Amino acid sequence: MPNLFSKKVMDHYKNPRNRGELKNPTVSIDAVNPVCGDCTTVQLNINDSDVISDAKFESLGCAISVASASILTEHVKNKKISEVKKLTDKDLVKMMEAELTPAKVACATMSVEALQRALKSYEKKKDK
Repeated sequence: MPNLFSKKVMDHYKNPRNRGELKNPTVSIDAVNPVCGDCTTVQLNINDSDVISDAKFESLGCAISVASASILTEHVKNKKISEVKKLTDKDLVKMMEAELTPAKVACATMSVEALQRALKSYEKKKDK
């Protein structure tokens, strides 16, 4: 049986980092897992140097959804968009240090989907 609930996953689930809302986010995107109904919102503040100065999330879902969003927001803070855009689903799963079933991979990668859509939205706004 896969080790879904690694120590890192349980730590981020029980003590989520960056959970909450930003007062005036540069961008905010929701993602929903159509299989189970979990949903995650990722909010970013991006400065004039294209650095993510702050990141927050809200997640209604399982331990994997919450932990992955916590790990993701912790990872992207103070990084340039050009670096964060390269982040993949596999990268996040690896950061979680867990062996996820295909269904749980969908829960984990929902926050990456929201992040990538948020970055695209930001770039569209910036190009206008």
